[in-house]
Amino acid sequence: TNGRAKKLKMNIYKTKAVLFRSKNKSVVLNQPLMLNSTPIAVVSSFKVLGVVFQKTLSWDKHIDSVATKLSQIVGIVYRNRNILPQNIIILIYNSLFSSRLNYCHLVWASTTKANLHKIHVLQKRFLRVLENIPSYFHTHELFVKYNVLPIHKMYDYRLSKAFKKEVKTKSSFLKGLANLRSNTTAYTTRHSEPWNVSTYRTIYGQDKLKNKLPRLLNRLAADNVKLLEITFKALRCYFSPQSTFLM
Repeated sequence: TNGRAKKLKMNIYKTKAVLFRSKNKSVVLNQPLMLNSTPIAVVSSFKVLGVVFQKTLSWDKHIDSVATKLSQIVGIVYRNRNILPQNIIILIYNSLFSSRLNYCHLVWASTTKANLHKIHVLQKRFLRVLENIPSYFHTHELFVKYNVLPIHKMYDYRLSKAFKKEVKTKSSFLKGLANLRSNTTAYTTRHSEPWNVSTYRTIYGQDKLKNKLPRLLNRLAADNVKLLEITFKALRCYFSPQSTFLM
């Protein structure tokens, strides 16, 4: 309807369909999908605006796509490590490597630990190239030295930042999407959590914003981090590798 109103035309030959389902369920089409009498191909995954969506609602293929591009960047830097100054390599990380991680991060970064590990390995490899050290050297101090946020901390940081911005601008997109509700209990205890967290038994449920956002806000509250008062710089420090930050 919106497409017709704006006179947008769909390219039938480039149009694909993805039937989303959980891994343990199957979807059977009794007849082909048609668009203007032309059959539409049903595919298992499809890239939309740089993000790969899979029919099983997992992010494996998107992570593999991102990891491939990041690996190419690491390879180029490695081959030219002896001629590139450190400041240029850092610039490459921020402009090419990090930008890949930031793109639509809140969409896909709630993926499995195994997928995040693939990205983390490439982060560590890049830092070793930056310092021109062997592959067996530990990298924790390098994350601290160059103020690089490990991939497994990025989702919570970016979600905290997005929620803080939303509250500041009096918007309610994330709050509505997560169905965020404060806890209303008859008795308030020292360790009571301010936000209600629903219980999910499946991985899909645990990855939902309805689960992620209230759990994150409760953890920040437990650490005495006042999200509405803390500066963005201090929030970044809270999630940094060396952080023992309390506020």
